[in-house]
Amino acid sequence: MLRVISVSKRLQTFDTDTVKFLMRYNSLLRCFTTSFSTQKDESRISYDFDVKGNNSEESRKTTLINTEPSSGPKIDYFKGIHGNKARLDETTENKNQRHFIENNPYNFEEQETGLESVTDEPVSIKEFKPVFNLAALVNESDTLQKLLKIGVDLSAIEKYKGMADLIVKLDFDKDVMPYLLFLKDCGVHKYGSYLAKNPLIFKQSLEDLQVRVTYLESKKFSKESIARIVLKAPLFLSLPVKTVDKKLGYLQKQFNLTGNEVRQLATMIPKIITWRLNKIQENTLYYKEFLGFTDVELKKILMTYPKVFLMDRHGVGKKFDFLHNVMGLDHKRLLEWPAVFGTRLFIINHRHRYLLKVKRAQYDPEIENYVSLQALCSCNDREFCENVAKTSEQEYDAFLKCL
Repeated sequence: MLRVISVSKRLQTFDTDTVKFLMRYNSLLRCFTTSFSTQKDESRISYDFDVKGNNSEESRKTTLINTEPSSGPKIDYFKGIHGNKARLDETTENKNQRHFIENNPYNFEEQETGLESVTDEPVSIKEFKPVFNLAALVNESDTLQKLLKIGVDLSAIEKYKGMADLIVKLDFDKDVMPYLLFLKDCGVHKYGSYLAKNPLIFKQSLEDLQVRVTYLESKKFSKESIARIVLKAPLFLSLPVKTVDKKLGYLQKQFNLTGNEVRQLATMIPKIITWRLNKIQENTLYYKEFLGFTDVELKKILMTYPKVFLMDRHGVGKKFDFLHNVMGLDHKRLLEWPAVFGTRLFIINHRHRYLLKVKRAQYDPEIENYVSLQALCSCNDREFCENVAKTSEQEYDAFLKCL
């Protein structure tokens, strides 16, 4: 703008009045700009401009020198700087006080620091989310303490997803005690062992649990049988009645069992009720088609040693191959003691080879020195050497070292 005015004066482009107007407009513009910058930053020094256009160097020097005018309030141009320094000192002091309090928790004054006092009130364990380790909350929870007193293994409960959070929030008298009384009515007195194996019972209503027990009673199971089923197959109470009825119906139809035989089987091995039905079906098919057992023979195995139907079928197949093809035992001999399928294969192998060495590997009952499967597998090494091999245990140990 000043350049335009000077050029206009030299070239006489505008008249005198126009030039004066432009000079005054320029002065007002500069005053407005300076006032705005002063409000934005108090520490900036403003210059005094002449409204009439007198913006000389003398006026600027006068404004800078006369920082304390004779009239009007006293102006402190470094007020912003001092204020910032004061706030900085105050912040540093607060930091020092906080550091002192953190390192000296027993010597502080709330009115000086403005910090909240630390209360000794225990935090409710229900606020801990999620819960991974119940041992850390035992001192805080009355429920966990009482569960430990009745023999519950808390580490076993932690293995079930979400059960740690549920157990922590339970009230022992209102939420846990009714289930213990229900178990007592069923004939179960080992509460700790049961709850460690099936903490999911707390997710079931007492009405549903009673319906499942009533189902067994309707099938004429005795109280002793019900107590054994609930204790040995803890997940039974978590299964719907339709699922249990479907499994028992399959066993009865597949193996042509009577009602008494079904009750006997369920009492003998209660886990067969909670075992997956497809696994039982696959094992039955494998034993029949690949191992050559008939339906009658499978029924005898089921009623004698039902654990075979819960085992790994490939492991049973390897044992059958050794007993049938190496030792020369037919299906009839195997049915005499089906528990041989529960013996480890290396034990059968070692003892059979040792009997071959001492010339006593005789498995035909019609020939002298007959060795039954039960005598071969059900005893320890000392009894095997004395009663079957007719040698000392040291000789048998020496033989095993040579294998």
